Amino acid sequence: MTKNLLLPISMCLLFLFLAGCQQQASIEKEKQAISQLFEDNVHGLLNRDVEGLISLVADDRVVVEDGQILQPTHEETRKELQTQFKIGKYKSLTVLTPPIIHISSDGKTAWCASQAKLKFAGNVSDGQTEEVEFIDAALTVFEKRNGRWVEVANAETLAPAEEE
Repeated sequence: MTKNLLLPISMCLLFLFLAGCQQQASIEKEKQAISQLFEDNVHGLLNRDVEGLISLVADDRVVVEDGQILQPTHEETRKELQTQFKIGKYKSLTVLTPPIIHISSDGKTAWCASQAKLKFAGNVSDGQTEEVEFIDAALTVFEKRNGRWVEVANAETLAPAEEE
């Protein structure tokens, strides 16, 4: 009788093991997709790609910054980015802490914590340009909508970069 149970038990264990491996591979695939969104955001900032940046965020996104909770529409985000890129340009972005990415067990929600040092060169007055370096630490929440990840919430803090 014990021999008769051994095969079904072994098959169940093998199935559970393979299912776990498949789930881990799926989670890694989703983490890679979120990592790509992070890279797309970096590329958009450095290349002043307003429409590319807007394509990464949901129109009902929530933003926490400067002690406020905001819900900017795509149009409001577009205007803010256009103004920012008219004033100046991001000269560099150095990742200080590689993105820490977590995918929910149902694969529909993710969050990403990141930290980067940015250098922004902006027009001050009389054609003079001033460079500012700062640290940006962010926590971003993503949802999978219609088969693609979009940013639905972002909270970030900014601090002056320490001089080297």
